[in-house]
Amino acid sequence: MSETRPVALVTGAGSGIGAAIARRLAADGHLVAVNDLDESRVAAMAGEIEAAGGSAIPAVADVSDSAAVDAMFDAVEAAAGPVEVLVNNAGIGGNAAIRNVTDDFWERVLSVDLHGVLYCTRRAVGPMRERRSGSVVTISSRAWLGWWGQSAYAAAKAGVVGMTRALALELASRNVRVNAVAPGIIDTPLLRDRDPERLERLLKSVPLGRPGRVEEVAAAVAFLLRSRAITGQLLYVCGGKSVYAYPDWKDA
Repeated sequence: MSETRPVALVTGAGSGIGAAIARRLAADGHLVAVNDLDESRVAAMAGEIEAAGGSAIPAVADVSDSAAVDAMFDAVEAAAGPVEVLVNNAGIGGNAAIRNVTDDFWERVLSVDLHGVLYCTRRAVGPMRERRSGSVVTISSRAWLGWWGQSAYAAAKAGVVGMTRALALELASRNVRVNAVAPGIIDTPLLRDRDPERLERLLKSVPLGRPGRVEEVAAAVAFLLRSRAITGQLLYVCGGKSVYAYPDWKDA
């Protein structure tokens, strides 16, 4: 099946938004290379896709390790062929007021959320340039616009936006498109584990008054992959929070 299905590599696809993207791309006819740090989650997601009639292969790697990323791409290409679609979804969060941002915390957030995007994109777009075909979609965040306790995370996600715009210009002549999606508050198990009062306050910052669904983020990714005249753009999936967000912060 790998000969007839375009290969899409989705990082951080073992759960949450990444898993929803992997399911959507498999349903849309891609062979999905499922990346995650956790081998058991990779196996479970690949098995789920196969059971639903799709095609998937495992791609276990730490995206913050450039050598591991190169080895992952080598393995995917050997097993399934060239990566035609890259979705940079892997990321970590973490809230900390600036007085509590340690060097280790800062470096860990940027190593996954920004450096990992560089490593994966750099490896993917080389062959894409040669083939004059390919698409990269990176998951940024509405938080790049700023939010309390998000200095490290916002800096990483703002870096992703800047990288997206720069690479879109750099690669346009090679017919390689680069876009980004910026989710806001999304309904995941992590969100549902929050204190109900805290969750209620968070939702006050969303004009639509509800969290987004992982499937809605996946639909935005699929839209950008289909829309061949779109490059260098950031698509918000945030319920209007990018337009107006009622502040829910405390004194730093």
